[in-house]
Amino acid sequence: VRESRPHAPSPRHYYRILDPADPRWIRLEASYRESIGLEVRPMAPRPVPSAPPAKPPRPPSYEERVALVIATLEELETSPSLETVEDIEKRLLDLGEDVVGATAKAKAADRALLDGINSRLRRTLEEMDLLRSSVRRVLVATEPAPRTRAEAALRAAIRVFRENLAGDGE
Repeated sequence: VRESRPHAPSPRHYYRILDPADPRWIRLEASYRESIGLEVRPMAPRPVPSAPPAKPPRPPSYEERVALVIATLEELETSPSLETVEDIEKRLLDLGEDVVGATAKAKAADRALLDGINSRLRRTLEEMDLLRSSVRRVLVATEPAPRTRAEAALRAAIRVFRENLAGDGE
């Protein structure tokens, strides 16, 4: 009867061999195929499940990158150098490019947040000359009195920078 109905369920269902690892399953299938004249090829090896692909590391958010710039400002306050100012400017410009690129693709709610970050970055970049000149004055000052005044001006410039980046002045 089975030979005349190749579309019918295999005999393993009748014998309730449910576990594919059971050797009776393999023998039964092979013997059935032979009985109806089909070729019996060797059993394929079991597929080994592969590990799920690792997620790529998440890039830092824009706010985290702004916080990193603020931390660099604190470093600038303790040890002023023009290289640090250039590093801050480069980070702000890179962040500005990324924000402008993301704003074009963002939805309305995200676009408002990104526009806020972009305006804060623009205000901050306008103050770069103030920060650069303050650092130059600190580096040039050799006597204690002018150096103290230059350090006070540098702290004020850094405070303006922080307020612009943090959005406190809005």
